[in-house]
Amino acid sequence: MAKINNIIMVLGKRLINNRLTQQGKARVEWLLQHLNQFNPEHTLIMFCGGLTHEQHISEAQAMADLFNEQLVVRDMYWPLNRWCLEDNSTSSVENFYFAAKVLTQHPDVKPDALPLHITLLSNDYHLERILSIQRYLPEQGLVRFLQMELAAHSIQAQVSLRRQDHLSVVYGYHSNQATLFLCVEQLTPFRVYLEGVLHGNIDNQNAHLGQFMLEEAKQTVQAMLMLIAENPELKFASKDVNRVHQSLEAIDIPIAVDALAFALQRFQRPLEKLRLACDPDQKS
Repeated sequence: MAKINNIIMVLGKRLINNRLTQQGKARVEWLLQHLNQFNPEHTLIMFCGGLTHEQHISEAQAMADLFNEQLVVRDMYWPLNRWCLEDNSTSSVENFYFAAKVLTQHPDVKPDALPLHITLLSNDYHLERILSIQRYLPEQGLVRFLQMELAAHSIQAQVSLRRQDHLSVVYGYHSNQATLFLCVEQLTPFRVYLEGVLHGNIDNQNAHLGQFMLEEAKQTVQAMLMLIAENPELKFASKDVNRVHQSLEAIDIPIAVDALAFALQRFQRPLEKLRLACDPDQKS
């Protein structure tokens, strides 16, 4: 069997009633549209995503089922031994953690002098979030983690930090709620920053980095508050956006060590609620 030197990681998207949402389907559609760019003899497709929120089928399996169904419908071919599932994860972090385990255990992914080229497939906003965190907070980056895990098994991995080098699916919503959701996503890097400082991966005394990350988050929240003020249909998010705003206003850089856990919790709780409440895909 030929050695695999290309990986396409199709990142998971939350299911609703055991079915793919509009954006979940869009990821599979994007893969099908770009499939002819890859040699199936040397390329492994990995569908990522486990069981979440009382679903009875994993995100990975749902995407794989649609992929194989559409291969038949479109009279396209992709060998059965050139796709696999990472179906244990419940978050982007776990996508990469369990993906590394799947790859190191795959019989056709072997150590070599040449690097394994990894292409990520997800929505544009999701890829930008992952890659920007890798650029600004490399200690917390998922790309770095994946490369380190593979390197521990003597597998070199090449992952570009440019979004245009990946399979970037255009976000399909254009409403005020969609704009608010994208703002929520832009707050994730600050959460990752707080986690990094809390766990000692990021230097709490780097005031320049901390102030930059805090100001970016504050500007995003100001945009969210203005968006809600101008669009009454977004009032449902007002309470949690204000809670995020208050949590940011209470933070001083550098953050006192004994206040880190509380600062993260106070920021993260309303942020997670907003991510679910604002995502238009949850109602598709």
